Amino acid sequence: SESRILIQQGPKENRVNLTILGDGYTLSEKEKFFADADRAVQGLFAESTFKSYLPLFNVYAVFVASRQSGIG
Repeated sequence: SESRILIQQGPKENRVNLTILGDGYTLSEKEKFFADADRAVQGLFAESTFKSYLPLFNVYAVFVASRQSGIG
């Protein structure tokens, strides 16, 4: 597995820690997963509902390769 920090606003002990886990991404699709995760996070915090809360969040993405591409 591999994890990446997508957004880091402060210490884990003092933030809401959101972790995105992928399913259906093969090893060769790892970079696609991280790009999709980043796009989802950008979309989430672009809307007024969560935009003002962004300073309270840390966001991580964790990739674990699936045997098959897509949702089963």
